[in-house]
Amino acid sequence: MGFKSFPEPGWYSLRGLSYSKLGDTVAALKDYKQAVTIRPTESAAWTNMANVYKENEDWGDAIEAYTHRIEIGGTSEHVARATLNRGYCLEQSDEKELALSGYIDACAMGNQLACGNQQMLEAAGVVASDATRAAAKASASSDLRSTKAGSGGGRMSGTAMGATVTTSAAGSVHAPKSMQVGGKEDL
Repeated sequence: MGFKSFPEPGWYSLRGLSYSKLGDTVAALKDYKQAVTIRPTESAAWTNMANVYKENEDWGDAIEAYTHRIEIGGTSEHVARATLNRGYCLEQSDEKELALSGYIDACAMGNQLACGNQQMLEAAGVVASDATRAAAKASASSDLRSTKAGSGGGRMSGTAMGATVTTSAAGSVHAPKSMQVGGKEDL
């Protein structure tokens, strides 16, 4: 009877979470990346990596990591939370239509905070057309398929989910700090 040794992705995820709690985001990201290199479907590592990027306001990398997490699937609560957080990052990147699309999806999964964010954007005049919603879903799936095929779990490249959108002239709507959800997944 022996102990499991590295390379076990869960260990990297756990150590990354410890580094993150200690404020060492460089070491945390290194461990999360190692975990998803070993096992590209390590959902906790993708979520926690995205949370670090979001906390550092690195919106593009956060969007990419949340997109990976969403595509992995899992419990509706975790997928809804990742969808909400990706929507928030898109909103901060001035991708308001895509953000609204994400909030609508997360709200439909029962995430009440996403419903509130959806209402705020709609009140500001943002509209997520059916074409924008379809393009966002297709682009996320396409980007992930090409990433998995080409680099064995590496990072996606390009713009946020490969989509370019226009937003309304209603101005920027920012969620208050208390609405920025980034809960860590259970390891």
